[in-house]
Amino acid sequence: MSEQYTSFALSSVAERIRKQIKEMLPRTGAEGSDEEKPEKAQKLPNKIEGGVMYGGNILLKRVLELVKEMGSANIGKDWRWTVAHFYEATEILNDSFQMYLIPLSPNSTSGIVEEGHAAFIRNKPILNAGASVIIITPPL
Repeated sequence: MSEQYTSFALSSVAERIRKQIKEMLPRTGAEGSDEEKPEKAQKLPNKIEGGVMYGGNILLKRVLELVKEMGSANIGKDWRWTVAHFYEATEILNDSFQMYLIPLSPNSTSGIVEEGHAAFIRNKPILNAGASVIIITPPL
């Protein structure tokens, strides 16, 4: 049976971009009010079980920069991404059994992948309560 995930360290440039994305989210960024953040991610009206999704033009730009920097990870140009925060422990759907998971908060996955790293996931991971992550998946 093959490994259910492969974790790898982000490059220094990718880690810098990941930190910029993290700073854009109200639950994971630096201290201070959200209004003080010049590049705040927008809370999306999309429903996600147990959490909230984020978007916006600046967030889109940052995620695309991160994906480009992770080019050796074999992420296709048509792959989709989601930036989300989960209020409670949540199993992530992974119908294709292939996704990249990039944590934006500490202890998001109980050791599968930590901040500063990404993981290629081949199962349905369970995220801890309070987890903020970037999820990158192939097209349907």
